[in-house]
Amino acid sequence: MTPQEHATLARRRLAAIHAAPVVVPVEETPAQHCRNALTLLSLIEQQAPAFYALNPELGRSVRRATAAVALLETPAHYPPLALAAQHLRAAIEALCEADVDWDVLPDVRAAVARLVRALFQLEGSVR
Repeated sequence: MTPQEHATLARRRLAAIHAAPVVVPVEETPAQHCRNALTLLSLIEQQAPAFYALNPELGRSVRRATAAVALLETPAHYPPLALAAQHLRAAIEALCEADVDWDVLPDVRAAVARLVRALFQLEGSVR
């Protein structure tokens, strides 16, 4: 695919997130949102291991979200929230780049919604 086609696909998928409402509890912390997204992605890995292996973007997203959780749960006086936000952005981008039909696998849409919610919470606390 050309970069323009990738950009168009990413815009369509981001528009689909806003078109189909996913109920995400606001009371959760960013780390909890990330853990829930990781749970959804591990469910895909368990139910369809071949599909998961053929889409390396899913694994990349899991690694980035795991890194964000590790940073968010670091017991520090000043936790590295900006670094966690960078990992969350990369996890969301990886899921948007994945060659996955979100209508067939709605768990991907829900995982992206969780990660976006965590990113919004982090962006609000970083500034």
